[in-house]
Amino acid sequence: MSARPLTGANAYPVEAGRRLLADMERIDWLTVTEADLAFLVGRTKVVVASLIATVEGAER
Repeated sequence: MSARPLTGANAYPVEAGRRLLADMERIDWLTVTEADLAFLVGRTKVVVASLIATVEGAER
């Protein structure tokens, strides 16, 4: 599998994933609320789904 440069729509899911990881590193897990976790789970689902769609699109 060779890497290809990410452009346009393909770059968005990767950047969203990077932002999500950066935000997760800054979370104070001792004070996080249930609402915060629900938001984080929802955001994670969107990012993972976008990354899957990007990978599957690249296989074609």
